Amino acid sequence: MFIRKYKNTSKKTGKTYNSFAIVDSVRLGDSIVQKVILNLGSNFDLPQNMWSMLLKKVKKYLYNEQSLFEISFYPEYDILAKDIADKIIAKDNQKLEKETVNIDSDILKTRKSEINGEDFRTAGPEHVSLHGAERLGLLEALSSLNIGEEKARIGLASVIARMVHPGSERETFRWLSNDSSLCELLGIGVNSENSLHRAIDVIYENKGLIETKVYDKLQGIFSSVPKVTFYDLTNTFFEGQPVAEKAKRGHSKEKRSDCPLVTLGCVLDERGFVMRSEIFPGNVSEPSTLETMLAKLKATKVGQVVMDKGIATAENIKWLNEHNYSYVVVSREQKRVFDFSKAKPIQTKSKAEVLIYKEITEDQSESRLYCYSENRSLKESAIWGKKASQFETELKKIDQGLSKPRCQKDKNVIERRIGRLFQRWAGISQHYKVNVEDNSSIKGDKEPLLATKVNWEKHVVSGTMMEQPGVYCIRSNNLSVSAEEMWRTYSQLTDIEAVFRSLKSELGIRPIYHTRPDRIESHVFIAVLAYQCVQIIRSTLKSSGINDSWQTIRNSLATHGRFTITFPNVERNKLEAIRKAMKPNSKQADIYRALRITNSPGGVIFGRTIPQPTTK
Repeated sequence: MFIRKYKNTSKKTGKTYNSFAIVDSVRLGDSIVQKVILNLGSNFDLPQNMWSMLLKKVKKYLYNEQSLFEISFYPEYDILAKDIADKIIAKDNQKLEKETVNIDSDILKTRKSEINGEDFRTAGPEHVSLHGAERLGLLEALSSLNIGEEKARIGLASVIARMVHPGSERETFRWLSNDSSLCELLGIGVNSENSLHRAIDVIYENKGLIETKVYDKLQGIFSSVPKVTFYDLTNTFFEGQPVAEKAKRGHSKEKRSDCPLVTLGCVLDERGFVMRSEIFPGNVSEPSTLETMLAKLKATKVGQVVMDKGIATAENIKWLNEHNYSYVVVSREQKRVFDFSKAKPIQTKSKAEVLIYKEITEDQSESRLYCYSENRSLKESAIWGKKASQFETELKKIDQGLSKPRCQKDKNVIERRIGRLFQRWAGISQHYKVNVEDNSSIKGDKEPLLATKVNWEKHVVSGTMMEQPGVYCIRSNNLSVSAEEMWRTYSQLTDIEAVFRSLKSELGIRPIYHTRPDRIESHVFIAVLAYQCVQIIRSTLKSSGINDSWQTIRNSLATHGRFTITFPNVERNKLEAIRKAMKPNSKQADIYRALRITNSPGGVIFGRTIPQPTTK
């Protein structure tokens, strides 16, 4: 692709002027010819020494090409590059729509009262999801398994369905059959949920190969080697009683102790993409399980083991130290400490200020990064203030009941009620001392011991969240790393945690309903592939200033669909049909424009012509 300068002569004035166009070399048969991609007109005034930089920017917008070094460019010319890319895309879209339309005449005589719309199916979320899968080369990876084009596309449909409408294979089959245009866009038919099961089984059998091909494609897109590798774990629970060997009882942050768990372990790069994944038993808090996990994930001593509070037990940290693994974890220690005199400010991605300072433990085994966030402090203060208010309200109810008739006043019963209250509000109750007054000084020998008053005092316990809101601690056994580097690593850790939040909430990895052990792991792996597609879409949208969650994006696109318009052709006495996509709204158009994809998924199709009964 290059810019060519032409000499043109005006037919009216006879004057000669310069004209510019973007030209590219294309193959025509056995020869290579030059074709004008876009006419830039005569007012194109960019200096010639900047043409190559302009075309690099245009290619970046057209093909989402990433450069190892950011191109330094004037802002006004950056706007010019974006405008040129938009015009090229619009020109290609118009050409595509003209090629897909096949009708004898654009002018038809019809009856307005008999024009109908029917068979609406969602297309927007599917269209964007297919774009993400295409950028990752997912269909090519599935087709390379020699399973046939049809089964490869059904497998891809399972991944897209997990992105757009997560659910079981039964629900996916219903959605594909009734609500979505995905089969239409892929050119396939899904006859039963068993065809989905078979495709997913084949995908999981070739898990390692697919993961490698997808991540190799990502490396080509970003043209850079990840500097930091993260190893992280999360668990998901079952509803039902699966017989899978890896379904074990363990610690569940969702408080689902009634359900067996499995654990998803991932190797991730700093951009949040999954390099490898494995399914492990649910009891990952045991050091022996952690050892098995790291071995299967092929963990190296170069990467950093990242664990959340549920898994970062003292035993696991001890095991990591003994085996020379580097780790970064959020401290589970209850006592909070922060010395404002040692702290220095650092800015987060959202431009908020956080105070940090680093200390080495006395035994020289760990670096501790102590952090204070004012935004976090306000949030935690509000949470604990609300809890304190609710706890005191419960105490007031007990106290007020002592002065009401027919309310329980027995001191032993009142003390048991207060004890249960302390158990229910275990976090906030530690800051209160409650005293129950009674009638022991005035009652007779045979009179019962009754409570007369409930008093309480609030004494904030030192080193707790209530005393030190907004304070937290990051632990690492890498002593040479600076405080700022530790903070940046922790910032990446929060991005990695967002991976699992997306998997659990937006992509339906939790809960799992399967009871067949051979389907549990494939269910989770399909969600991992779906996440890879979501991540590449969101990273592209972020570069255009669209920072919405995947849930928000697919909700915005949900109303964009394809439908069929049927109308009678009066001249030919036939009922004709046109199937096309609706016109996108402004939000949907912004998303399509940022991703550089057409806003008319599936193009325009002129369908059936049904002879109409003649009338005398």
